[in-house]
Formats: sequence, structure tokens, C-alpha cells
Amino acid sequence: MDNKILIYHFLASTEIGGAIKNVSVLNNNINKNNFTNIIIAPNSKKEKKKKRNFLESPNPNNIFKYTLFCFFLLLKLNIKKQKTLISTHGRGCGFLVRPIAILFNFKIFHTFRGFDKNFGYQNLSLINKLKIFFLIKIEKILSRKSFCICVSKSELQAVKKNLEIKKAFLIYNPAIEFKFRKNIKKKIDFLIVGRRSYQKGYDIFLDLMTQRPLLNIHWLGDKKKDEIFSLIDNKIRENVYNSSDPSNYLSKSKFLLILSRWEGASTICIEALKSGVPVISLNCQGVNEFINFTKAGYIINSRKEIHKILLYFSKISYKKFINLKKKTFKINKLVNINKTIHDYERLYKLGYNNKI
Repeated sequence: MDNKILIYHFLASTEIGGAIKNVSVLNNNINKNNFTNIIIAPNSKKEKKKKRNFLESPNPNNIFKYTLFCFFLLLKLNIKKQKTLISTHGRGCGFLVRPIAILFNFKIFHTFRGFDKNFGYQNLSLINKLKIFFLIKIEKILSRKSFCICVSKSELQAVKKNLEIKKAFLIYNPAIEFKFRKNIKKKIDFLIVGRRSYQKGYDIFLDLMTQRPLLNIHWLGDKKKDEIFSLIDNKIRENVYNSSDPSNYLSKSKFLLILSRWEGASTICIEALKSGVPVISLNCQGVNEFINFTKAGYIINSRKEIHKILLYFSKISYKKFINLKKKTFKINKLVNINKTIHDYERLYKLGYNNKI
């Protein structure tokens, strides 16, 4: 145990999404003789059932409580003097945890998950522009004290350009293909998977569901139904449901549909392609790279075109659809889990030993 490097992964949530999936795959495949992963996040009940090394934290939205929790945890780890790395995922945890980790002189690995100079928002007010200006300034300082991991080429370019840092590395998400075991009765043309949020384009989905002719689009999330029923019409409710396992629904879907405004690198996009499901997406840098590489899908450049293009793909010929499915597996040439795990292990060792 003394020779192992302990890696504390700070996550904002354990709901369905890239961060928890990636850390889970990393945890299951990393060399356990050299590394031990500890996941720190709110919502611990379902994670404890999976018998992971898990420590429950307050919700990062409660900034004071979360910061206080992180301070005393890192203080305790500092006193123990064990081989320890701090790994933060996403903007919220990154801003709150890294200053404390820097204070205690820990080695920090920060994974960007959707870096955007304007954080993906358009038509910003002056106050929000100033807010983002100062956040970028803070991120520049924090990133120079961290080893930065990017999960797509476009994100790597954006981080290097806007944050002016050299210690940034490209490691693709350790996504794996789904094993389609169970079937559901529904037949779905387009499946969207993710949080019902502005980032994921939930408002665009609601708009599409009002347009005629109606499209067979379904949204799969991982939150309590009561939280979203007030936002949708009764006629749409049967198209919105919840599950922590997308594979059952993806097995009955023609296409994965992504309406995100920004992504680091969409894990569900990679998983779908590895599982033989073509992807249609709004123009989104964290997705385009994988569609362009495989040619197994379509990139929609304008929101005005979405309905017309989806209508076309809903009626696509069987021959064209099968040709798209055949191309999906090209993703394995770009994203390989063995290489991803090897890259993480190598980076952790070099970073801990100050050899980067």
C-alpha cells in the first residue's frame, strides 16, 4: 500500500455523464498494484452499492460547505504524507479544489470537460462578460500549477490558445462499447442521452417536439421525473424518461442525437460509435472530431436546419443506414482503451516524480 499512488478524483456529480463513466472505467482497468482511485462526489448511495472506493462530499453548488470539506480533507491527506495525486474534473470542482491543493503542495491533474472561452453561452451581458473574463484569468493561474488533460483535439487547441499553457495533454475518454443484453419495446429514431440542461440543448429538444411533422425523438436522463415534468407538455412526457443505463434504449435506436452547445469530448458519442450506432450532432467541437474521423453520421451546422435534416434521416434507406453503421467501428482506430489507460498511468507516474 505504501508504494501505491493514491489518486483522489473530485467530481461534481455521479449522475449519468462523462466524468463518472470515465473515472469508473479508469478505476476498473488501471494497474491496481501501482494506483488506487478514490472517487469524491455527492450522491453516494448508488456508488457505494458498486463497492468502489468512494467518499461522499457536499454538493459543489454549496460553495462554502464544499470548500470547507475539501480544505479539511486535503489537510488530513497532507498530514498523512502518503503518495497522493489530486485529480479534478470539470469547471466547478476545478475552481474550488485546486487552490486548496496548491496551498498544500499536491500534484494536481485537471481534466477539462468542455472548455470554451465563453463557457458556451451566447449574447452575454456586460456583467457576464466581466465574470467570464475574471474566471479565465483565474483559470490561467490554476492551470499553470496543474497538469492539464484534454479529451479532444479541439479542446486541447482551445486550452493552449486561451490559457497560454504548455503542460496540456491529449488523452481520449476511456469509453467502452455497450453490451446490448436487454431489449425494450420502443423503436426510437433519435435518442438523446444526458442532463436536461442548457448545455445539452434541452430547450432545442422541446422546440423540436412542437414542430410538424412530429419526429420520433426520445430524451434519456438520470434525474427524478418530477423535476422535469413541469417543463414539458403531457404529449411529450412519454418521450422523456430516466435510466442510468443507456444501452437498453440505444439498442433500439437508429441514431444517437447530440444537441449540445459545447462538449469536451462526448463520451456517449464514442460509446455509441463503438456499439455500432451512427451519430447526428449539432456543430459541436467535442463531437465533430469523432464524426469526421468515422464518417458515421452527420454534423448539422445551423439550428434552423435540424428538423429538416432529422426528417431526412428518419426516412433514410436501409442500404444507406447499413453503410453508416459499418463505418462506426472506425472509432476504435482513434480511441483505444488500452492506449488511454497506458497514457493515464504514464502521465500519473511522470507527474508525481516531476519528470514532465
